[in-house]
Amino acid sequence: GEYEAFAHLQRSHELKADLFAPMQRLAEMLLKRSDPAAAARVVQDFLAASQIPAEKEKAQQLFERINR
Repeated sequence: GEYEAFAHLQRSHELKADLFAPMQRLAEMLLKRSDPAAAARVVQDFLAASQIPAEKEKAQQLFERINR
């Protein structure tokens, strides 16, 4: 179910915060749950961990969308 998917994404993000796809899905799920603060934290973790400029740019755009 959705809860298991959420828990799995959260765990993979904790283990590897620099992976773009799970971070993006987790942030979107948190936004759907009306938790923009948690979504923003997930994106910030990614931005701190990532070494890939193109992905960081996409994450920054996501972050700005969350913080509108």
